[in-house]
Amino acid sequence: MVRVTKPRIGGGFGAKQTAVCEVYPAFVTWKTRKPSKLIFTREESQIASTPRHEMEIHLRLGANKDGRIRGLDLYTLSNTGAYGEHGPTTVGLSGHKSIPLYGTPRAYRFAYDVVYTNVMSAGAYRGYGATQGIFAVESAVNELAAELGMDPCRIRAQNMVRQGQIMPAYYGEPCSSCNLDRCLERAAEWMDWEHKKEPRVLPNGHIRAAGVAMAMQGSGISGHSRTCGVTFYPCTTFPTCSIPAARISPVRPAT
Repeated sequence: MVRVTKPRIGGGFGAKQTAVCEVYPAFVTWKTRKPSKLIFTREESQIASTPRHEMEIHLRLGANKDGRIRGLDLYTLSNTGAYGEHGPTTVGLSGHKSIPLYGTPRAYRFAYDVVYTNVMSAGAYRGYGATQGIFAVESAVNELAAELGMDPCRIRAQNMVRQGQIMPAYYGEPCSSCNLDRCLERAAEWMDWEHKKEPRVLPNGHIRAAGVAMAMQGSGISGHSRTCGVTFYPCTTFPTCSIPAARISPVRPAT
């Protein structure tokens, strides 16, 4: 028997969320009673792993002349490949992790379709669908800023979601902890945005410029919160207790 013990260590980042080929070394170890590993060639990694989902995204933004975003309509067509590996969950984040960045729309819509095709199966990958959606939304916001003649940082600052707001397209969840405004302000300061935002032609003919985009990632998955109680005893050590993702070992109090 092969026993695998995996503690809860945090993010899966895609690779740790499904078994693509990991089961085969386990079978080898089971039968041979010896350690084993599977190493892909470059070609095998391209035909027998799970790449990022290919997505086609259609996006419409509506805004006032002052740059206040009032409507956001996003549709995603996702190619899951030959099998439905994380097909519906990944495509969901293309909207659920991009639309909530902006708290000013009075109306929004997010729709998607997932299709099977005769290419290698896509799977969970770093960013998990959010990267595709954020790239589309942030590119459109930059185009909107250019159309209105506004600074890309300014248009984001006046439209971004704020702490206490209900996040659009995010299951009705409130934004209970957020310093996105301070983050953008500090980033612009550190990168000297005011002097670097305009494209510059270098002596060798290359063009150098700076851009800006926002992204979001949950640091505490909704509905997965836990509580832990600690009882103090009149002794020289604390009893051991365990909670998800951590272990508290006996320690001797300072004297």
